[in-house]
Amino acid sequence: MRGYAEITGTAIVCILDTDPSMFTDNVPGTCHFCARRVKHRPHVPTPNTLICVPCFASRAEPGDEVEISRATRRELADVIRRN
Repeated sequence: MRGYAEITGTAIVCILDTDPSMFTDNVPGTCHFCARRVKHRPHVPTPNTLICVPCFASRAEPGDEVEISRATRRELADVIRRN
């Protein structure tokens, strides 16, 4: 990812604060690259660098990967089961 050298800790790709979410306990933050408000799940590792989806998409290069944490996979599975 372009700009990756600037990142400290774990890079966390976050939705924008204005995007809808299934969760009410999201944690607010700020995108490292564009300073837009973002939100993420409370279980993300620290220290971390928050990156909004648009900034990640514009900086991602072929071969860059995104990992979904086990906690997030469990939360999403619970939401799917309830709906």
